[in-house]
Amino acid sequence: MSNLSSSVKKAISIPYRIKRSPTDLLKALSNTVKLDPNTPHYSLIDDSLLTSINPNDVRRSYLSKASGIKAAKFMIEKYPEAFMKDDCVPHVKSFFPKYEFSEEELKYPTENLIYSLMSWGKLSLAYDSYLKCKDQNIEVSEECKHVLLDLLSINNSNDSKEKVPIMEEWYLKGQTRDMESKPRYIPANTWVKGGKAEQMFNELKSKSAASYCSLIKGMTKYNDAENATTLYNEMKHYNLTPDLNTINSMIKIISLSPPEVTNDKKIEIMLQRLNEIKNYGMLPNLKTFNTCFELIKSFNLFQRSVPLTLDLFKEMQNLKIEPSLSTYSHIVSIFYPNRDIGVRTGVLGQVINEIEKMAQSENGLVWKDVDDPLFFKIAMEKLSLGTPENLPLAKKLNGILFKENNIKFLNDSYLINKYFEFYLTTLIKFDLPENVIDEWRFLTPYIYGRSIIILDRMIDFVSKNKCFDFVPELWSNCLEFKSKRLSDFWSDTIESLLNIMGQYEEDNQELISKYSSIAEIMIKNYPYAPLRIETDSEDDLQPLEYNWNSKMLSNLFIVLLRGNKLEAAWNEFENYMKNQNKIAGELSEKSILNLCEALIGANRIDNAFEVLKLAVSLQLPILKGLISKLRESNLSSEQHTLLKQLKNKLSL
Repeated sequence: MSNLSSSVKKAISIPYRIKRSPTDLLKALSNTVKLDPNTPHYSLIDDSLLTSINPNDVRRSYLSKASGIKAAKFMIEKYPEAFMKDDCVPHVKSFFPKYEFSEEELKYPTENLIYSLMSWGKLSLAYDSYLKCKDQNIEVSEECKHVLLDLLSINNSNDSKEKVPIMEEWYLKGQTRDMESKPRYIPANTWVKGGKAEQMFNELKSKSAASYCSLIKGMTKYNDAENATTLYNEMKHYNLTPDLNTINSMIKIISLSPPEVTNDKKIEIMLQRLNEIKNYGMLPNLKTFNTCFELIKSFNLFQRSVPLTLDLFKEMQNLKIEPSLSTYSHIVSIFYPNRDIGVRTGVLGQVINEIEKMAQSENGLVWKDVDDPLFFKIAMEKLSLGTPENLPLAKKLNGILFKENNIKFLNDSYLINKYFEFYLTTLIKFDLPENVIDEWRFLTPYIYGRSIIILDRMIDFVSKNKCFDFVPELWSNCLEFKSKRLSDFWSDTIESLLNIMGQYEEDNQELISKYSSIAEIMIKNYPYAPLRIETDSEDDLQPLEYNWNSKMLSNLFIVLLRGNKLEAAWNEFENYMKNQNKIAGELSEKSILNLCEALIGANRIDNAFEVLKLAVSLQLPILKGLISKLRESNLSSEQHTLLKQLKNKLSL
């Protein structure tokens, strides 16, 4: 037996420990969830029949989940004893019931109790405990008072607000942005005047710069420009130095000045604030410049806006402050105040090139300002109002958005819907049909839920460009919208699609068959004379009547007959004869001719005579040809007599 060679011992090398941040694991997990145009978002995936596709269903699905989270939190707060077992490592405070302070604990106020109440967001109770300490001569440190003042100012003299579920926040933020985007929107002053924040400020023995800054920033956050300005001037009177964030907030509220304050005066105040930053020995930061740009944007069509913007941007470069997305969004809005101004400046192209450089850098696009998400929507909106030369820029901007995870900047329902609405509108206006259809298929419905506005534009685009092959798919897209009660939308859609299907003259039997099936669904599900259901209840929804006209019905007959659906065409003709008062105009000569010839070919002579009677009443030029064809058929004696009567009537 041969000897086995002795095993060679190998040294084990232990790799150096890699230092990781607390969020590295979450980042790794997030990379496993990518944007997929071929499937719904993972949070919407359900049984294939229940998976939400159209925007209304998606909204209901997300808000239902948010409602479920709220219901779960309600049960936790109502039965806290059932949820006290803590297996979480580390402990996650938000997963457990809120601590409820007993009357016994609140009976004996201390500084520690005030801190505990503040940590649980119970600011009103914390302020009441402070007042009890004051009445009972219990010492409370100035630091504790300032923390309480800070929290009361941030929360507008109320308790800390419960954070809403992220799905609900997606739509709430969207509604807020939609409201803020309205022309001449003025935010309301919601500051609680004389509230606990101001009372706490008055309780301070010595009012420091930090305490002034806390109250001023609270007032500016809730749009109380008048009182914030008064307090800021008082602070300067006492030679107290505000911090940079306070001065930034004071620049922001200049736009809330009374109507009698001119734009020139607002600029003067802004420059005064910037000089104060310099006099206090500070340096402006990114937020300072962004706030100035935002103020200039509010002037709209003011002759000093562009020169002032260029001066400020040059100063940013001198201070080596890198612009953020919101910087560029404000600049674009200043240079392009409406659809007629700014187009020839080329600024938008320069801005998109700069954004492309930022996206290609090592760190990519970084979120630096709370208003950064506005850039993509604003830039695409301006591109959609321009000329065909904007098409390459729109595609470049969209490419930047889909690079890495940049779509995260569309962080609410309003931004994502508006951005893709403007992008598809740009393509529809300027691009080739095959490119538009490819992008439509890529984006909808999983990345962008089709809105009525964009469906209308796409239908017009398909109709104008005679995209016959795409009609069945577009009709399917419309059906996915599931809003039958939008009668005007459906009437316009049906009219446009019937018009294009009626123009199709090629011999593609598969497509013709699809067209006729679509036409059958249209008249069945969206009738102009629906069957009424007799019911004792007044609340039951009755079928809607959709607006049809004679041209729509004419195209309907043409499409049905080309698809060999004679029975469906005849049934609809009978319905039309009973409800002619609901249809404006007269059926086309071509539709009557096709229907009559089809009935003669099927040897349905009695039915053909009914169509012929309508043709006689309309005095159509095709009558002689129809009469000749009927004469060649096997007519009964009664039919011969009727044909002779119709012919005599025609002669008269």
